[in-house]
Amino acid sequence: MKGVLIVVVVAFAGTLLYAGGNIFYNRGATNTVIAKVNGQAIKAQEFEKRYLDTVRYYEQYQGTIPNTAVEELRYYTLQQLINNKLMLQKARQAKIKVTKDEINAEIAAIKENFVTDEEYEYWLSGMGLTDAELRTMISENLAVEKLYDSITKVEITEEDIKKAYEQVKASHILIEPVSDNWEAARMQAERVRNEILKGKSFEELAKTNSADFQTKDMGGNVGYFGRDAQMDPNFIEAAFKLKVGEISEPVRTSYGYHLIKVTERIEAEGEEFENAKESIKAQLEARAAETRFTEWYQQVMADAKIVVNDPALRARQFVANNQLPQAVSQYQEAIEKNPSDPYLHLSLASVYKQLDDPDRSLRELEEAVRLGYTDAELHLILGMEYMDRKMNDKAAQEFRTASGLDLYNYSLHYQLKELFNQLDLPDDVKVEEERMQEIIAAYEAQQKAYEAQQKAYEEQMKALEEAQKSQTDDSGSQP
Repeated sequence: MKGVLIVVVVAFAGTLLYAGGNIFYNRGATNTVIAKVNGQAIKAQEFEKRYLDTVRYYEQYQGTIPNTAVEELRYYTLQQLINNKLMLQKARQAKIKVTKDEINAEIAAIKENFVTDEEYEYWLSGMGLTDAELRTMISENLAVEKLYDSITKVEITEEDIKKAYEQVKASHILIEPVSDNWEAARMQAERVRNEILKGKSFEELAKTNSADFQTKDMGGNVGYFGRDAQMDPNFIEAAFKLKVGEISEPVRTSYGYHLIKVTERIEAEGEEFENAKESIKAQLEARAAETRFTEWYQQVMADAKIVVNDPALRARQFVANNQLPQAVSQYQEAIEKNPSDPYLHLSLASVYKQLDDPDRSLRELEEAVRLGYTDAELHLILGMEYMDRKMNDKAAQEFRTASGLDLYNYSLHYQLKELFNQLDLPDDVKVEEERMQEIIAAYEAQQKAYEAQQKAYEEQMKALEEAQKSQTDDSGSQP
């Protein structure tokens, strides 16, 4: 958690000159309350500012975000604001204090990214922040860090480290129950065990008796594993109780009854263990902290009273909770308020599809395309829906429209080429291949122009340096 705010704030500094694209828009007045968290309001102005910051951050690393992804990003923004409100509320309830010295230290760390105080002030102004506002942000961030540290404080013992280091190498014979007859499976496992105890080879009996087809031909060898392996806990517990060469009693798991033989053990001792202890301890602390925080926060969320007023965001919340009929109602309300928004219809179409109502789903998709006719991705989505319904002529038309709307999107044209291939439309495949080649040629030309520009700049700088050197030499030779 330490320094998270500094990293994020400085990262946003690089996006100040970024124009942003067309996916930032305000769906309400700045004083509109988007949601309430235990009675504390999240206003539209706060929400939209955080949303724009999130868009800038994502587009800095992933390129332009398509309009079809706006709702997901807005919902993510809401969840982040809810999380922040809850954490700050809990920090205040815990009466966590942040000192001026701690805040000053964080400010100093941010200023290290700038050569002069003037640059820092210019950056701060560009971020739309005052010094007081930045100090408030830092204070809140430090309070949350301290809260997190207090919640996730764990003690890792020497015994914990030893158990995490230890491994066994084991083989097994699996006896599956036939027709759910578990008693018969257990009795068969007992018979096989008795044969092993009388001297028969465990490995050979695994080849002839085990139901585990992945390991039977290797004598039942499952390799090395630790106590945290993704295996049945009963299997792991039984294996770690065995000495090398010992055969277990039949062990029941969800797969059947196992006979387990440990062939090697790695004990927590020696130089290698001593060298690994600190690393293991750090891993255990991180894992335990994550588990403890997750459990704590799940309870915080369960106890919280969260009211989402924006119908589109409320609909997306219902989708996340798999409350699909309620999501339909909220999307319909959102459409009544924003009838020209194609992406609300797209979201509603998705919900209808999950509710196994294909006719309504298709109608909403077609309405989304009608309203957002210039969005190539909407045509692509509708075309794929037509294709799934074997309406191939309509699918091809939507794909052609999508292709013409976004001529320089290489990934789109590659996808369309594959879809036209599936529709057995070679002429359209050729068109997409030509457009892909045009994009590559344009990119290469752009690269060459950039390289030429760089070369010209380097030559100019070299000429300037030579001229300056010549002037210096001339002045030095004068009496």
